[in-house]
Amino acid sequence: MPQNAKSPFVGRLEELNQFEEVLKDPQGQAVIVVGSEGIGKSALLHKMAQCAATHSGLQCGFVGYEITPVKSPNALIEEMLHHAFDAVSLLGQSNGPLNRMTQWNSFFRAFFPLDDKKKELATALRYEPHEDICGQFLERLEYLSTNMPDEARGLLFLDTGIGMKERLDDVWVNVFHDLPPKIKVVFAQRPHKALPVGMERHSALNLSNVIKISLDVLDDAAVMDLVERYGHYLQIPPGDIHKALTLYQGHPYALSAALEMLRDGEKMSRLPDKSSLESVSEAQWRRVGEEYGYDAVRLFEAFAVLDDFVPIDVASEVSTLSSTNIKTLIQRHFLEYLIKKDGEGNQIYHGILRDHILGSMENPDLYKYQKRAVEAYRRRIYSLHGGNELATRNLIKHMLEVTKTNEVIYTFINECTPRLINLGFFQTAIDYTNQLLRLRDSSDKIVEATLKANLGVIYRSQGRLNRAEQMQRNALDINRKIRNLKGMAYVYINLGDIYQMRGKLTYAKSMYFHGLNLSTKLKDVMGVVNACSGLGTIYLEMGDLANAERTFKQALNLNEKLGRLDGMATQYGNLGVIYQKKGEYERARDMYGQSLEIHQELGNLEGIADNLYNLGVMYRQLDDYSNSEEMYNQALEKFEQVGNHKGMADVYVNLAGMKIARVNYRKAKEYINKARELYSRLSLTSMVKKMDDWISSLPDHAG
Repeated sequence: MPQNAKSPFVGRLEELNQFEEVLKDPQGQAVIVVGSEGIGKSALLHKMAQCAATHSGLQCGFVGYEITPVKSPNALIEEMLHHAFDAVSLLGQSNGPLNRMTQWNSFFRAFFPLDDKKKELATALRYEPHEDICGQFLERLEYLSTNMPDEARGLLFLDTGIGMKERLDDVWVNVFHDLPPKIKVVFAQRPHKALPVGMERHSALNLSNVIKISLDVLDDAAVMDLVERYGHYLQIPPGDIHKALTLYQGHPYALSAALEMLRDGEKMSRLPDKSSLESVSEAQWRRVGEEYGYDAVRLFEAFAVLDDFVPIDVASEVSTLSSTNIKTLIQRHFLEYLIKKDGEGNQIYHGILRDHILGSMENPDLYKYQKRAVEAYRRRIYSLHGGNELATRNLIKHMLEVTKTNEVIYTFINECTPRLINLGFFQTAIDYTNQLLRLRDSSDKIVEATLKANLGVIYRSQGRLNRAEQMQRNALDINRKIRNLKGMAYVYINLGDIYQMRGKLTYAKSMYFHGLNLSTKLKDVMGVVNACSGLGTIYLEMGDLANAERTFKQALNLNEKLGRLDGMATQYGNLGVIYQKKGEYERARDMYGQSLEIHQELGNLEGIADNLYNLGVMYRQLDDYSNSEEMYNQALEKFEQVGNHKGMADVYVNLAGMKIARVNYRKAKEYINKARELYSRLSLTSMVKKMDDWISSLPDHAG
């Protein structure tokens, strides 16, 4: 489902009436919503979804996707097929936020009896990786159409701000042409991108089942409605505001930007005095300029934000900047300070500055500062403030400009993937892994296997264990064919992690031993360390504390020989868990303390948080609720800093248990709901179900 627009939805009655007619028509149809940047395409798609959801005469289910630069049409369709299949197992269970799989969940629930159709749906929606993607997609839609009631409609909303490559356009043409009855696809595009060559060649817009909805500026009544919606925030008469906004000629982006500036305390005299979108952008970022310096604003204006239009006078002014000034700006504002700023606005500003500055350079300087950008993004990822998705994405973008593809691939696997997983950006990690699979040298099978294993790690972290195992098995097959023993050992250890999550400890133990034996044979010390760590965890879960202690100590000794402080800290923490289970609390506290000290020395917030969490568990076992709660709250703070949603959720679960022990059910429910929300973001549906069951088991009174 498209995201909520930031400003209120007004007007568009004619367009919504067109959409109403589309819904009433039982034939399969594509709707192409065409409009310039900022004209309200995304807002209209969101409103259409709302209208469909609340339709009085039709049963409507819908799913929304954004088309991003790293997704080809085939990649997006493949993602839809996977999500639809995965969602079948969630039927009737998930009530969380509308992420992709829960949207498909709701889609199915709109049409099908949950218990009767689950097995049949799973069979019908299974994705076959070696068959034509577009053909499979249409077959699945045909199945859904055939089994939907006559009064049902299934809708796919595809929102995009980027153009489709010519060689890929036929994919969408074929989909539009062959849509089965009761299926609707709503596709948003800018005017110059709405008729790509492939679609024109096949006359897609002349097809009887393709409807074009063109968006223009808002009429006067809608503008007045928008002003009145903002009126209660402002101390200015609506008539005066409406008069001042007439120069924006009804453009939603300009109007909303001006009203939001007024709401944020800007004076009317400082609003843009031109109707151009560039003028609005300049006014929006005036305060940014006051904070960062007007040279930065001049560079911002030069890139111009909307439709890549660069005003001649601004371009001329920027050309007067000396190369020394540009280098100073890069160092002071771009590489060092802006990179640390979070929030959507700052990220947009930073991206525009980055692209313009780098685009203005000669090749020698460009290469030099691309390298500087790589260093800066790496620092951002490992900073105490925690990395973010923007930093991870841009690290890869700059590395692709200055390094060989294989170096980018291994950097992404080793540095970026763990950050994206901890932040919960699973789809971003999947998209970039798939992009790197397309960019790799097709003859390099080692890299192919490594990337597929990386996909398996991401899917495992997401809780999609079947998909994770499929990827690891694919990687294992490739490694076996090319006799890549090190790759085989790596995959065996990954399979051990998957079986451990499934509770199949015997299988997991076998996989870890395979990995250990191969790593020992290859004298791959890191492989031995990882296998020992996995085996220790299995022994721990089996209650075999002696063998768990032995293998953790083995891993500790190897890390000490390698001088790997982070590995030593991990094993100290593992040994702390062993001694805690044995009831040797002083030894446990000592191990946690050594682990904590190393992580603090390294500035590793994840490790600090893990040890604080373990100390919280230990103090709770000792009925020392005061120290336990203090440790949990400190751990929560660290997990929040690094964006580790799983860690945060686990802390809330333990805090809830403590509140229940004190008969404070109101606070316990608050913590459980917070945990549920975080597990839902991570698509950990089994944990979401546990939280729902837990809340329903608690007394209704506050306590």
